[in-house]
Amino acid sequence: MRKFTVRQLFLMRGRQQRVFSGVLALALIGFIVPTFVPSPALAANQLQVRLGPNGEVEDLTAADANGIRYMGGRFTAFNAVESGNAALIDGATAEVDMTMPKITGTSVKTIISDGNGGYYIGGVFTKVGSVTLRNAAHINSDGTVDAVWNPSPNLEVNSLLLVGSTVYMGGSFTNVGGLTRNFLAAMTTSGAMTTWAPLVSGSTPFVKAMIEISGTIYFVGKFTSVESTSRTGAAAVNTSGTLQSWNPGLDQWAYAIVTDGTTIYLGGTFGSAGGSTARKGLAAFDTAGTLQAWNPNTATSVTVNALALSGSNIYVGGFFTSIGGSARKNLAAFTTTGAGTLGSWAPSPDGEIYALAVDVSNIYVAGSFKNVDTSIRTGLAKIDASGVVQSWDVSASSTSGYALTVSSTNIFVGGNFQTVGGVARKGLAAIGSDNALTSWTPAASSYVRSVV
Repeated sequence: MRKFTVRQLFLMRGRQQRVFSGVLALALIGFIVPTFVPSPALAANQLQVRLGPNGEVEDLTAADANGIRYMGGRFTAFNAVESGNAALIDGATAEVDMTMPKITGTSVKTIISDGNGGYYIGGVFTKVGSVTLRNAAHINSDGTVDAVWNPSPNLEVNSLLLVGSTVYMGGSFTNVGGLTRNFLAAMTTSGAMTTWAPLVSGSTPFVKAMIEISGTIYFVGKFTSVESTSRTGAAAVNTSGTLQSWNPGLDQWAYAIVTDGTTIYLGGTFGSAGGSTARKGLAAFDTAGTLQAWNPNTATSVTVNALALSGSNIYVGGFFTSIGGSARKNLAAFTTTGAGTLGSWAPSPDGEIYALAVDVSNIYVAGSFKNVDTSIRTGLAKIDASGVVQSWDVSASSTSGYALTVSSTNIFVGGNFQTVGGVARKGLAAIGSDNALTSWTPAASSYVRSVV
């Protein structure tokens, strides 16, 4: 085993950037630093623990009289689970389900339940467990990978929708299953491509989200026409692929769509809807395409990426500092009745929100944040209905979470992280003379650059 000096460990990237990565490579002055090697006895699709911090170490003290060294940096946990881009997390304890396969790639952007305890996932990846699968996959309830369901889109998948025995896909792709499919495609749950192939067009177009009501697929994204007919940011086709008359008449893009079965709510960057009626990033329509009176944000242009319905409330996530006429940072809640009243729910993540999911009493959020209010949360957080950040902490290694789905007592999360879980240590930690993590847990309110 090799010894590293402080300079070798902390000045690898030049100038004054001091990086700590590497699995059990604990940055200890003069200590022997073993390299973590996964056990060959473990199956290739089995999650493993990566020893050490899950982020950069910025500073390290010399040993004190008891041999303890203190470190500060951009980490949130030690000895995390090497999950890849998605993980199944217990909704109460944040414990990681180790039976799930590791996702190898850039990111997971969408996750839906298969209705039988398993999941369909989409994004940008190349392997699920030991199986080579590109950008879309099906994971069975026991954590095994369904090698038969293999649509292999050539580019990113942003949205998945299961209707009966058909899985609909939306994204940036132009080829699925070896067939030309421009941004929308469908495959049966048994792995056969269907003929469903609506033509979506525009400048660098993509489909972002989809819902289904009574055999009609409503979808949103960045596009200007469907089936050679003008549709900006939102459209509907039936399960035969025929364009429907539903046309919200947006002037810009929509990125989020949810429904209670009667009313369809849209979120995005648009400034008008229904042809020319002012609607700033939020609007509602019936299934005939009629613009509804719901208009909760009249004052400020916003970007809305995510919506989630819970009873008579709708939760809104995106990128904004004000919405509904009041200060709100990237998260807000409105009533669905009347014109929509802004609620008091006001957690303040310090980065953009990309996904929302709700259970009976909590709202799960995913995005590019590092903190929510005064709590360090990297890309994923759980917030109750009164706006209080919960102790549930995934401790993801990256600040970007993109996908959430609630299933029974579990939350399946996706993003561009590589590790989750572990022993929580927020920016500060101490290592004993035996190289073991101590119980010292001051929990810094932000990342730490210097320790003296």
